[in-house]
Amino acid sequence: MFLFTLDIEKKANPIIRKINDFGVSSQLYNTSKKSVNENLDDLILVIEGFSNHIQDLNKNQSEALIEQTKKTFNSFVEIDDELKAHNYLDDNEFKEKIQYSLKTLSKFKSLLHIYITQGTPVVRTHDSLKEALSRISRGAALNNIYKNSLQ
Repeated sequence: MFLFTLDIEKKANPIIRKINDFGVSSQLYNTSKKSVNENLDDLILVIEGFSNHIQDLNKNQSEALIEQTKKTFNSFVEIDDELKAHNYLDDNEFKEKIQYSLKTLSKFKSLLHIYITQGTPVVRTHDSLKEALSRISRGAALNNIYKNSLQ
């Protein structure tokens, strides 16, 4: 029996909230730098540690957790895009932690997906459907090329 639960949003929200509060202001970032970096460390360690126990979750828990993970991952992508535009406030350690958090969340999301879909039968796509989609794609691509050549 697994005794721990993980609420990724609860772990990530303080980080997201603090980063959104200081935005791209290095001055505001410097005041909460230590706290943000510690929270990032905690998030990374918790997710990496929990990754070893995914198989102990039931289906409902894993499905709820993957939804939280997707939501958190998307928030981190937005934060990363914003910070990237401002060179991560000229803090290489902060940059590495944000990027490693993204990597950790992505890996965790993948592990959850594999666990959830394990045992699900694979349905093969009929060859005629593949061929039809291929023709449609080719036609759309040729149409775009033609339209662009007229401009």
